Amino acid sequence: MALNFEADSIVVGVVDRIVGTSVFIKLDPQIEGVINFSEVAPGRIRNIRDYIKIGQRIVVKILRVDPERRHIDLSLRRVSQKERKEALENEKREKELNTILKIVLKDEKKAAEIITKIKIEQTISEFFEKFSEGGIKESNLRSLDLNDQESKALFSFLKEKIKEKKAQIKVEFSLHTDAADGIEKIKKILTISEKNVLIKYLGSPNYSLSIEDKDYKEINKRVKSIFDQIAQKAKAEGALFEMKSQI
Repeated sequence: MALNFEADSIVVGVVDRIVGTSVFIKLDPQIEGVINFSEVAPGRIRNIRDYIKIGQRIVVKILRVDPERRHIDLSLRRVSQKERKEALENEKREKELNTILKIVLKDEKKAAEIITKIKIEQTISEFFEKFSEGGIKESNLRSLDLNDQESKALFSFLKEKIKEKKAQIKVEFSLHTDAADGIEKIKKILTISEKNVLIKYLGSPNYSLSIEDKDYKEINKRVKSIFDQIAQKAKAEGALFEMKSQI
């Protein structure tokens, strides 16, 4: 079997075993990669199981591929939070699409072939995003070797699925002021004129912001814009603002 993996790409795998200072990751049922302890986390690792556990699904970066030796070097520490989130979301969407295709086509092999064709030009998340924005028509689905009936059924199924489902994200942050009128200042800072946004008090000085939209790309844009506003208003009011989790 050919090694259809490229250096610098981000993939999801399952921790299979730990031998010496190497962690073996199953990338698919017949192909595995290796993470050296130095690529798990920066600094000295006293107990590898504080970072990785057998059976855990993790997002890794491919460092090198040696087709002749059938060897793939991986890294865990070089994957950013954003890359990890996008990879897991893409994997989730691929499973959703695979389930939809098996229902529509009633053919597991053909469902897998369709997903492979889609992934030649884009990720599955990008496919869903493009569909939700109206960039994929029923006629476009025929290029995936679907007949008229299959294209129509898949288009209708996807349209219904995307209509009923929205992406959601929750981010925690802290906001504090010692001012005598601190409560009023906090209320002023957190007054946001955005739809589908909920800010909850978690106990001083912590808060959470929950937001939903059509996809994660749009959510990330909106969250960045909202936190830019909060940061500016906090500075103007002499309050301390800090993100607790990354987006």
